[in-house]
Formats: sequence, structure tokens, C-alpha cells
Amino acid sequence: MTDKLKIGDRVKVLRRRPGTPESAVGKTFTIKQIGGHPEFGLNVPCAGGVGGLWWYDASGLELVQDHRKSARILTEKVLINDIPCRKILGFEGILGRDELPGKYLEGKPEFHLVPKGEACWNIRHFDGSHLALGGAASEVDCIGFGYEGSPRVDMYGLSDVLNVGDIVPDTTFQNILIWLKRAGSRLAKIRAREKAAWSGKETVEI
Repeated sequence: MTDKLKIGDRVKVLRRRPGTPESAVGKTFTIKQIGGHPEFGLNVPCAGGVGGLWWYDASGLELVQDHRKSARILTEKVLINDIPCRKILGFEGILGRDELPGKYLEGKPEFHLVPKGEACWNIRHFDGSHLALGGAASEVDCIGFGYEGSPRVDMYGLSDVLNVGDIVPDTTFQNILIWLKRAGSRLAKIRAREKAAWSGKETVEI
């Protein structure tokens, strides 16, 4: 089925092509571009987490059936001074920057997974009146996100990140959730447009 690969498809790298990162073998990436022969451009992170476009032959790729999980935030309901709060326990089905369309990341609202070790934020813990900053959260996953207009979602000022371990008022969490759902809808529309654009017949001169 590799002859039917298209932009936006998820593919697993079966073997290393000369000049491409060894670290990509066995991992799954999204096709970003299609070149000649054809060749398929995958955005593979290099050392330090910086992404680079690397080209692969169809024979070195395997289509991954799209059974993508819905993005989920795992939480625990807690009370802080009788105020309903949420403790962030983890994330499921949230994609990293290298798995998302560039058009999506260039606009807002958007959100993406930041794996542990790639960023250093502060854990936020609601103390009943404000969000106190705790220890560095570089050893936990987090969601980085961007809003339209002001980045702040409420009086507590939680702006652009949600860490595993954060404890935030439920009102804050619900305000964030509004933007995350809007971002999810925006991503779905971009993916649909990308797939629709890669269709039809084309005569290629050589």
C-alpha cells in the first residue's frame, strides 16, 4: 500500500536510508512532503530535539493504520480549602510538534505534547488563593499551548503550559479545556484540507 501514501499519513520507518538519522528506525512519523520518485519527507527530530526534514523511499516505510486515540487529560478531583480543583495525572493521545502540520503550529489556538526532559517549567499548586510555583517539571510530560489574543485564561494567570503534577482550580481547568477543544477542531479541519488537496490526477513532465 506504500504506492498510495499521501501527505498527513502516519508511517513507520522500517530501515535507515543513507544520511538519515538512525534514531528514526522503528518509530512513527507523519508525512510532511512528497518529492520525486516518489520520496516522502518526514520531520524527524535530531539531537537536542530540533526537527529536520529527511527523505525516505516508499520501500523503507510502512503505513500505520490510523487508530489515533482521542486526546485525553487524566485528572483527579481534589479539594483545596473547599475549592474544587484538578490534579493533572497524565496525558493520552496528544501529539508532539514533529507529528503535527506546520500550518497548525503556526497559528492559534494550538496545543502539543512536550516530552519530559525537553523543557523546564514549574509545577503549579493552588494553595487556596493563588497558583504557587513548585519545583522544576523537566522530568514530567506537559502540554504546551497557544491561545488567540491574551494568553491568560483567568485571574490565576496560568498561560501556556499544563504539567503532570499541576493542581489547578477546576474553573482554570475548564477555561483551558475550552481552548484545547477549539484547537482540536482546528487541527481536524487542517488535516481534512491537506488530505483533500492531495487527490486527483496530475500530469508530470520529465
